[in-house]
Amino acid sequence: MLAALSNATVLFLVEPSRQELYRHLWEQEWHILFFAGHSQTEAHQGRIHLNPTDSLTLEEVRYGLRRAIAQGLQLAIFNSCDGLGLAVELESLHIPQLIVMREPVPDRVAQEFLKQFLTAFAANEPLGVAIRQAREWLQGLEGDFPCASWLPILFQNPAVESLTWQQLTPQLTPQLTPQLASQLASQLEPSKRPTSSASSKHKVLTRRSQALISFVVAGLVIGMQVLGVLEPAELWAYDRMVQVQTNAGLDSRLLLVVANDQDIKKYGDPLSDRAIYQVLKKIEHYQPRVIGLDIFRDSPTGEGWQMLVQHLQTSDRTIVACVTGEVAGVIDPLLAVNPPPGLSGDKLGYVDAVLDDPDDVARRYVLQMERRKGSPCNTSSALGLQLIQRYLPVPGWDQKHLTYQGKSFLIPTLSPRLGGYHRDAEEMAGNQILIRYTASQVQSVSMGELFAASDVDLQELIRDRIILVGYATGDQDQHLTPQGNKIYGVKIHAQVVSQLLDFLTSKHTPIAALPDGVEILLIALWAGIGSWVGQFRPLRRAVSIGIGLLTIATLSVLSFSYSVWLPIVSFLSAFCLTIGVVSLVKLGFLQQQRVVLPRDDRSD
Repeated sequence: MLAALSNATVLFLVEPSRQELYRHLWEQEWHILFFAGHSQTEAHQGRIHLNPTDSLTLEEVRYGLRRAIAQGLQLAIFNSCDGLGLAVELESLHIPQLIVMREPVPDRVAQEFLKQFLTAFAANEPLGVAIRQAREWLQGLEGDFPCASWLPILFQNPAVESLTWQQLTPQLTPQLTPQLASQLASQLEPSKRPTSSASSKHKVLTRRSQALISFVVAGLVIGMQVLGVLEPAELWAYDRMVQVQTNAGLDSRLLLVVANDQDIKKYGDPLSDRAIYQVLKKIEHYQPRVIGLDIFRDSPTGEGWQMLVQHLQTSDRTIVACVTGEVAGVIDPLLAVNPPPGLSGDKLGYVDAVLDDPDDVARRYVLQMERRKGSPCNTSSALGLQLIQRYLPVPGWDQKHLTYQGKSFLIPTLSPRLGGYHRDAEEMAGNQILIRYTASQVQSVSMGELFAASDVDLQELIRDRIILVGYATGDQDQHLTPQGNKIYGVKIHAQVVSQLLDFLTSKHTPIAALPDGVEILLIALWAGIGSWVGQFRPLRRAVSIGIGLLTIATLSVLSFSYSVWLPIVSFLSAFCLTIGVVSLVKLGFLQQQRVVLPRDDRSD
């Protein structure tokens, strides 16, 4: 068959020794060097296996290759696995043109590429065109071998004219037929090629390099955490986890009595003092445990002011809302709201306890803080906390403990570094908690429904419950929640009360985070996994990335259901950034090479 190539001398070296290969490179003039077999890349250095016992790097035959190039070697073809490391070394020798395979290559893909390439090249197509045609042919194999057309890559010195077969053989040379090219490809390919699974074991990076990259990326992610760079994304992920949690049903310990649009039309806007007095008297008649009035009443409104004030002063069941007016530790008189006159601090609860984050989402609630000098709201406890203390037989409350039925509970409060939060200590001042919007829902009735209900129904709705009275109409006192909707402040206070009761009765635990050391170890772990995945072949790497992302998301949602907030974005960043860095290290030298690809080929 080779006789058809009358103007070409073809020398087969079957499993040669190193000395034999070196001698032929040194003593004879060759235009094309072709290698088929097994190769690998280790720490940017290519290695080829000559026979079952011998392997070498191109550095070990550097002078032989340099002499061959000086004597006219125009093209080297390495139809073998993972040849990018070979390209690095051959480029330094200034070989005019080079073809390698990016990744481990299946036998059939290697043979089909060689056959189609030889057919086009021997038909006097320029080298780049011949490779493009061969790659386009390989696209037909991608049903069985994904990304097959992506594997061959041409490195070409831009100062050298694109090579053709006619340039190598100026005299008339018969063209290769497809049948002849197929036979030649079969002869040039070895009888046995290492399997993909074997070749995929060869890594670009040493373990030390992997560990170094993982360490650097983990440190970078932790640094971004500390600086608060990841906080917006972490809070966004937190909201998504809140949204996938299931609600626990109605809480029979609480009831909301709200003024809706119909009530405003009937009783006025704002509600008159007489209307509020009638609502409170109606509720107290059915013996609730405690009432929280989330309606400001710092001055007379309509009729009934004296009746309302006297009732609030004498009632032992009602807690009244006021506003401290604090902004960044300073009391702003324009924001403060006075309580009705004559009420002691134990009958007051501040309602500016709901804290909006920079994205205007209310996630935190300040249970308790030191009394602020100059504030007309003379209390250290939020409305929700005051209701809890009245509802339960509590001897007293300190900054961190609540004693209930002889048992002391520790309520973990927010630290500056919690889950996705990374704030200054001042921003987390006071006794703050995360609001559990997935806690039990609270039943609600309107003022009109309250006055229209029967005694039997009201007895069932009100007796021994915590009752919250407030507005559920208008644009004021609305807060955006992690669930994506806006709710009125009175409902947030009810959520917090329900949440604290669940905690005190051991139904739920407050949302907390892992210790800092454990978080750091997990970030380092995911960075390490990323450095491992980053060296996989493209298809396996893509599948592994999908599995990794799904695993991180599943673990985060599952942990959140048990009240543990994992920094999911930090884990994802460590995992994905390390994969990206390893991939760039593996292929990064492409930016340093003179690479020529067919115009319509897919890029890496």
